[in-house]
Formats: sequence, C-alpha cells, structure tokens
Amino acid sequence: MPNPHLIVREAVAADAESLYTLILGLAEHHNQRAAVRTSVAALLRDGFGDNPRFGAILAESHGEIVGYTSYTCNYSVWLGSPYMNIDDVFVLDSQRGRSVGEAMQWQQS
Repeated sequence: MPNPHLIVREAVAADAESLYTLILGLAEHHNQRAAVRTSVAALLRDGFGDNPRFGAILAESHGEIVGYTSYTCNYSVWLGSPYMNIDDVFVLDSQRGRSVGEAMQWQQS
C-alpha cells in the first residue's frame, strides 16, 4: 500500500548533505563505498548553481528523506530534442515495498 505521507520533490541546495548520505547508502548497498569520490561541496557546486550538471528527485516520508533518483539531461541530435538519463534510484531498506521508487518517476509537463 502506498505511503500517504510520501512527498516527492526536486532536490534543492539545502538537501545536498541528505543526498550525499543516500549516495553513500547506495554505494554501501553495492559494497562499493570506496568508489564514491563526490562530496557535499561537489554536489552543491555541480547540482544547484545557475547551470546544474545533474538533478535529483527526493522522496520524503514523515519529514525524513527516504529515497532519491538522480538524473542528467542530454541532447539527441537524431531526435532533435533533449532527453533525460536516470543515473541512480535508491530507497532506504526501511521504505522498500511502499512504492517509493515508483512515486519518484519523473514526468515532464
């Protein structure tokens, strides 16, 4: 059953530390913590300025950030239009099975 307290929203600069923690959680889930080279400072610099290089969608339940989806936008010369590349999708173990990942699907308006 979906979580009625779930909020899905675009990440903002104030979320950089929480996003970093979730990135580490995903890396640890895959036993690849040592491969993470980013930092909170790098996330702030590259994701939240005037020309962000990536974006992130966050899932929040009862005031706690419980998952993220990160993405980049690219351009297809064949299609003549931009497209989104999903990089990561991660949900805390405690929230799995509650449709959090499905709720974070990005929909272009």
